[in-house]
Amino acid sequence: MARCPKCNYLLVLLEHRRKYKCAKCSGIFPQREIDDKEFREWNKKRRQEAKKQIRRERRRDYYQRNKEKFNKWYRKYYVENGGRYYKENKERIKGNLKRYYQKNKEKIKEKRREYHQKNRDEINRKKREYRKNKKNVTLSKL
Repeated sequence: MARCPKCNYLLVLLEHRRKYKCAKCSGIFPQREIDDKEFREWNKKRRQEAKKQIRRERRRDYYQRNKEKFNKWYRKYYVENGGRYYKENKERIKGNLKRYYQKNKEKIKEKRREYHQKNRDEINRKKREYRKNKKNVTLSKL
């Protein structure tokens, strides 16, 4: 849907005049100008999606070419050492995680907000069940 360049409100097409009108700010805009802008934005999004897809394919191809190398690394650090790598480098890994969080704090918080908004009902249901179970446990101990 076309949006007003001034107030970002939805535009209504006046076909007989070949113009868009904003119901909020009463602005009138040429149809061709708005349609061109909408198409450019749509096209830009499609190009970005195509670039992401290409990156994913390259990453997958790189993994396929170096699969044996990755498997050796995995066996060395996880299977043969029994998780010793994490035990020996615990502080280093924590430091890396902290640096990553500081660098991407806003992005991480935004993702959390989006998740909680999408799954609010499910989260609240789990909280209610937890509180109910906790009450039952405390009552049974008395």
